[in-house]
Amino acid sequence: MDAEAEISNYGENLQGHVIICGYGRLGQNVYQVLQIEGIDVLALDLDSQKVHEAHSAGEPVLYGNATHPGILRAVGLERAKALAITIRDTLTARRVAVLARSIGFNGPILVRSPRGRDEEILSEVHATVFPEGLETSLSFAGQLLIMLELPASKVEQHVNQIRAQNYNVFRRFFHTSDVDHAEEQQLDYPTLLRSVVIHEEHYAASRSLEELQMIGLGVEIVDVRRGPLTVPGRLLDSKLKEGDVVVLCGEHDLLDSAIARLIEGP
Repeated sequence: MDAEAEISNYGENLQGHVIICGYGRLGQNVYQVLQIEGIDVLALDLDSQKVHEAHSAGEPVLYGNATHPGILRAVGLERAKALAITIRDTLTARRVAVLARSIGFNGPILVRSPRGRDEEILSEVHATVFPEGLETSLSFAGQLLIMLELPASKVEQHVNQIRAQNYNVFRRFFHTSDVDHAEEQQLDYPTLLRSVVIHEEHYAASRSLEELQMIGLGVEIVDVRRGPLTVPGRLLDSKLKEGDVVVLCGEHDLLDSAIARLIEGP
């Protein structure tokens, strides 16, 4: 019996089930949660030994390549309630999502994203992206707030607000100086933070942000920190002083140009 026939026999009676593509740690954990709720699952993976061991232990996983239309049809895609794509490789995950839509699946698709930049390439198939690294940061911070004895309702409010804002507060940060990881961070999170301490000899000293004509440089002036005070860049209407710290946000090359403007002038 070929793979499609075996999968079809296994899943022919399933209705309203969830299909999991990729049965690694995340896929298996998702299955455990769905099992608790009594939701039927059919999972696919390409690791034959893992599939054999898990299937022998009674878990609903079969060997099959989800990028093949026959396999997706065999798992009962047209009868499924949702599709969870936990494959780590984004391009492969996108292929599965595109294929699912082309077959006619109109239900929700949740796609794992190890990085923070996959929304754009998955938006055309109306898939929801789960930003793994960003969500880990959020969960970690939320757990810490609970340990600090903040009310659970308040923590949930903070967490939900950050999710509703598409994790924007987490997408820009001060990148590593480690060359081995800097390029990866710039690729995954192209928007970064940089700070510049204004010295007396800098061009920006004794000039306002308006005089510096920073607006056209494609970067955001997040804050200006003056001693114990922090003023949002958009609100600062005074001249920069020696010792001020200007916090900039933008893409790497644009930031270099903006910093050069602050130090050397136009």
